[in-house]
Amino acid sequence: MDTAQIRADFDRDGYVVCRGALDGYDFGPLRHLIERQVESQAKELAAVRGDAFDAREQATFETRWAELAREFAADPEVPEDRRGLVNATWGGMDMLEECTHALYTCPACKTIATTLLGPEVQANGDFWFRAAVSEDIGVDWGYEYHQDSFNCAPHPPTLS
Repeated sequence: MDTAQIRADFDRDGYVVCRGALDGYDFGPLRHLIERQVESQAKELAAVRGDAFDAREQATFETRWAELAREFAADPEVPEDRRGLVNATWGGMDMLEECTHALYTCPACKTIATTLLGPEVQANGDFWFRAAVSEDIGVDWGYEYHQDSFNCAPHPPTLS
């Protein structure tokens, strides 16, 4: 990666897109982690419905949660106060595994982070995943795209 170009793009635009930086990265362990979480959530949705909820096990990785959420949200028997279960934000200690650490510390991510932030980089120790589900399922997520982590200025402001 051209670190000078990364820095120049960031300084000019306030963000940087590093196309291809993770080409060849093995996302298999992360996919498996997410698949396990979807399975767990499918069981929880089934418990709310009180039936043999179709787990959509034949659905693809990319579509399984969306299909489950759509079916759950469309079910008139699901109480209104339980529909929010499809607002999938998973994370914390139940998703902190070696594969999340490996992504945080892969050479490409470390190069980009240290290029923009300097040699001392701090990462939040937990992992949060928000499943993107189409709004056509009739559930108001209530969240715009955002990040919850704190930001650190390279030079703390002077307090007067």
